[in-house]
Amino acid sequence: SLSLSDFGQIKVDDAEFYWINTANTDYWRWKRDASNNFTLDHFNGSSNSNALSFNSSQNATFAGNVGIGAAPVGNPGTNILAVGTAGTTAGGIQLWAANNQQHYLQFGDANSGSEVYRGAIGYNHSSETLLFLQNSSTALSITGSQAATFAGNVTVNNEVYLDNGKYLRFKRNSGGLSIQTLGIEAGTDNVRLLTSGAFNLVNGSLTNLLNITN
Repeated sequence: SLSLSDFGQIKVDDAEFYWINTANTDYWRWKRDASNNFTLDHFNGSSNSNALSFNSSQNATFAGNVGIGAAPVGNPGTNILAVGTAGTTAGGIQLWAANNQQHYLQFGDANSGSEVYRGAIGYNHSSETLLFLQNSSTALSITGSQAATFAGNVTVNNEVYLDNGKYLRFKRNSGGLSIQTLGIEAGTDNVRLLTSGAFNLVNGSLTNLLNITN
């Protein structure tokens, strides 16, 4: 047996170490080849497959999924890397940068040009701006003062909330577009843009305060 002070050296190319299960010919193998690649292979009794490899640049490649704190779990879109344990242990990923840099979590579909970041979430530490990219372009940016800028149109299905329970409601029907301001004053005030081209300003009782016809 080996003690902690023992060591061994193998000074030949294609050196290999095996961990063999003699009962079923199943084994694991560490191998170093002439190109200084270091691999861990698994033989299941009938076929051999690479599980982990390190190249001469110290890059590591896992052939299977990677679990941190638990076995890899998730749906088909997330099961390559799992962090934490479902139902018990919260997982997290920390991304560091200097205060004058920016970095991203990227979603790509090809390793070429902008295909690498078809979608992305990024942070610019110089301007303290959170970025959301879609189709390789910034779709939404949120500054350090929480001001949001949308690159495209904004669709509101029902209501836009203001502070203290006040809100704007955009309502479209066959008669036109109604903009309601609820909670700002007593009752409900409406600005109505009618399909006839008329413009109405009415109060909560739908009494015309201003009517401009086409």
